[in-house]
Amino acid sequence: MKTKTYLMVSTAVFTLVAILHAAWLALQAPMQFGLAQIPMWIAWLGLLGAGFLALWGFAVSLHYRRY
Repeated sequence: MKTKTYLMVSTAVFTLVAILHAAWLALQAPMQFGLAQIPMWIAWLGLLGAGFLALWGFAVSLHYRRY
């Protein structure tokens, strides 16, 4: 896989994850994994982490030049 393609695919995946975390926060939907309730602060961490990686990937892909 070419570097530019990798950057765009990973940016798209992290953007999708960030959107899903934002939807979870907007809907205030309870999340449960087995018997454990997942706290909402996990959604904030996921949104911040995935959002940062999506923005970083987008910025790198814009400035990426193959020399």
